[in-house]
Amino acid sequence: MPLNLNHFLKEFEIIVGTNNCISDQSKIKVYLEDWRGQIRGSTPLMLFPEALDEVQKIVSLCFLNDIKIVSQGGNTSLCGANVPQSSEHQIEIILNTSKLNKFLSIDPYNQSIIVESGCVLQNIQEIAD
Repeated sequence: MPLNLNHFLKEFEIIVGTNNCISDQSKIKVYLEDWRGQIRGSTPLMLFPEALDEVQKIVSLCFLNDIKIVSQGGNTSLCGANVPQSSEHQIEIILNTSKLNKFLSIDPYNQSIIVESGCVLQNIQEIAD
């Protein structure tokens, strides 16, 4: 982890908990590639928030300290847009929303569903059917 991010590691751990703050590169590696396997990236840190207020705190801390955020849900990017490209000049961390996976409301009359950003599309489709 770059020296300048070490300072913020404890703050991120306070926000999401130590189990949801991953800096072990062997655990992060699977999230650093697009779905087709053509684009590979790098990041020193990956966060798994479990609530909206955690996301807000992460975004605020990153904004105030010029830390870039790459959001990932299911990581099915076909264009590489959710692959971080961290470098010694610019830190990019992953904010993975897979634990934000609640169904918030289902309205059959209006044929609408409101879900959190980490919901798997297949699960949404099964509920809709």
